[in-house]
Amino acid sequence: MMEDTFSPKWLSPPGDTIADLMGERSVSLGSLASRLACSPSELQDLIVGETRLTSRLADALMEHLGGSKEFWLRRDHLYWEERGKVDIGSASKGWLQTLPIRDMRRWGWLGDAATKEEILSSCLAFFGVRDVLSWHLQYKNLLQTAAFRTSPTYSSESASVLAWLRQGEIQAERIHCARWNPTGLERSLPALRKLTRKRSPSSFLPELIGICAANGVAFSLARCPSGCRASGAARFLGSGKASITLSFRYLTDDHFWFTLFHEIGHLLLHSEDSLFIEDGAAADSREKEANGFASCTLIPEELAEELPGLPTDRLSVRAFARRAGVSPGIVVGQLQHHKLLRYNELNALKVHYAWGDCG
Repeated sequence: MMEDTFSPKWLSPPGDTIADLMGERSVSLGSLASRLACSPSELQDLIVGETRLTSRLADALMEHLGGSKEFWLRRDHLYWEERGKVDIGSASKGWLQTLPIRDMRRWGWLGDAATKEEILSSCLAFFGVRDVLSWHLQYKNLLQTAAFRTSPTYSSESASVLAWLRQGEIQAERIHCARWNPTGLERSLPALRKLTRKRSPSSFLPELIGICAANGVAFSLARCPSGCRASGAARFLGSGKASITLSFRYLTDDHFWFTLFHEIGHLLLHSEDSLFIEDGAAADSREKEANGFASCTLIPEELAEELPGLPTDRLSVRAFARRAGVSPGIVVGQLQHHKLLRYNELNALKVHYAWGDCG
């Protein structure tokens, strides 16, 4: 993954040490916040270097993570001393060059910004930070701790991925959701599967968004800007709300629905402290589990056993899709995924979407 041009690695808040110790001890953000008698958001602000370390928290860190109180307070003092020396103005130009400004403006993410000063101001407002240094401190560890689904072809530039994630977050904030309800979401899977047979996004998206929101998931679509090759992302936003963002990158029904159920798999199966992004980095066991969840949800196991012997002509695939209750394109996608069909075969059975159909 490409490094940003402005990355002051010497500027390290106490939160870097806290995060390292949390990882070594497999302690979640929520669990540590409870032990420190602070809110998860307060601990997150401390980790990203946006708030000072108090004497009380230094005592608590000494008790629960080790180190002396003097160590933690000295660590905090040095960080804020060095932070005051950073010339934010000189960093702004380099930072803007890492962002996909053209696409962000074209798609209305930055409003009517025209001059360089307005663009800088709009970009900071878009990310919800007051200056470039705050952006780096808040976002620098986000992608490093994310889990990615393997893509052998693409890799993404970090600033573009972060812009895409932020747009999905902004859209999620506008969606009113019930509290996170994993049991309800799992029970809704058959209803979501039925939507795969609707050919137009304008037909299925309102119902899809409604089902997700009723179970505490804000579903949104955000186009990938230049440099970002993400297909989807799943994470928990706090306050009992989860988020799924899809990019509609391939604009075909098989890829759209597989990615959706892959992300749902992450929410149901994996840690609420993780961010999962489908992109071009190495996969782990959780990605394989999410892939398996998506495959089994789309085509139940008892029917999936028939795939190796399924005749690969259009009529047979359509008939199998009707029995499975999914679109023919999904069956084609699964046959191709399992190497039972070449990637250039039966693609006419896939539904091809257009952004203009997305509402």
